[in-house]
Amino acid sequence: MKRFSRITISGPEILEYPAARRILENLRRYDLLPYDYAKPEIIDAAAESQRLAFKAPRMAAPRNHAVALGKEVLHLTTHAGAFTKQCPGTNHMLCCQYHVINMVSNCPFDCSYCYLQTYLNQPMTTFYVNEDDVISQVRELCARHEAALATGLAGVSAAGAAGRAAVAGAATSKAAKRPLRIGTGELSDSLALDPITGFSSRLAEALAEFPNVRLELKTKSKNVEHLMGLSRKDHVVIGWSMNPPAIIDAEEHGTARFSERVRAAALAAEAGFGIAFHFDPMIHAEGWQDLYRDSVKTLLERVPHEAIRWVSIGGLRYQPRLKSIALKRRSNTPLFAEDSVTGEDGKVRYLRGKRTEMFQFMNKCFGELAPGVYTYLCMESVPVWEKALGRMPERGF
Repeated sequence: MKRFSRITISGPEILEYPAARRILENLRRYDLLPYDYAKPEIIDAAAESQRLAFKAPRMAAPRNHAVALGKEVLHLTTHAGAFTKQCPGTNHMLCCQYHVINMVSNCPFDCSYCYLQTYLNQPMTTFYVNEDDVISQVRELCARHEAALATGLAGVSAAGAAGRAAVAGAATSKAAKRPLRIGTGELSDSLALDPITGFSSRLAEALAEFPNVRLELKTKSKNVEHLMGLSRKDHVVIGWSMNPPAIIDAEEHGTARFSERVRAAALAAEAGFGIAFHFDPMIHAEGWQDLYRDSVKTLLERVPHEAIRWVSIGGLRYQPRLKSIALKRRSNTPLFAEDSVTGEDGKVRYLRGKRTEMFQFMNKCFGELAPGVYTYLCMESVPVWEKALGRMPERGF
């Protein structure tokens, strides 16, 4: 974890929140405060965002983007609105009915393909310190889900009419058994800053009483040891975003290496956590079959299959303007060399035939080496689901 260059707050009242005091204490403990730190700066977030946007083009690559500069600034503030929402999914693609909690925005990692480069208007690494508000909102969502299960009213949803039509029949009969899946890894890595913020432990303890809730912490880090003291672990799924070692080394800058992620997953499984893997985005590189087969084989040799709750598979996809941003920051990346097409949802993807081939291959790898592990596709169309997996999503997972 890198040292921040600045610590900022939106007002003096921020320092009254326990989360803010805890974060500053942990930054001091891990020696991550700025070298010249005296106290947090009070800033106007909109003005600071504009300043970073104007400054970025004058910086040397790869720091020549506001989101890159924002990784160096930790901003503590509060949020008055909703923290939880259903995963927005994407039009014309099936969605896995995930719910997301946005407590942090921006990420200390710097993957070449990261969509935050085209998404964040406020680029500072921002943590909302009013934790009690978010925990209250999440608990209300969980309570409503438990009540719906008790009355048999829990349903399913998917992004777009095509998704709803495709899954409704199979899913309705299973709705009464469907757990509520909640995660924190949409606008930041769930665990990259967690040893500093301590938020995941608080959230996990708050949700431990709900038997039909699964909290997923998605990460490219190796940070799990700080979670070992949780009183209950079986409702928490730690999900690792995975790629072959060569791709991690070339494109997932600042993240834990492949071996470190596998080692952390094995440790978490031994401690009683559920485990997930997300081969998403898959990258079509030279020799990709061997790269991905070897990666799957290695992690399945180290992590008990019965601990793996699910595996998602998805291909590289991005908003069209990401290509120019990523190439300006790292001109030697080969990520955008493959033939691609802009889909109905406005995102650029590999051609359908190539995606289908890649997904079929990965599904076959897991089917042969760990036949009991559930696989699914992330943000893909009905035809690709049918051809790549030979099925539609049929159960809550």
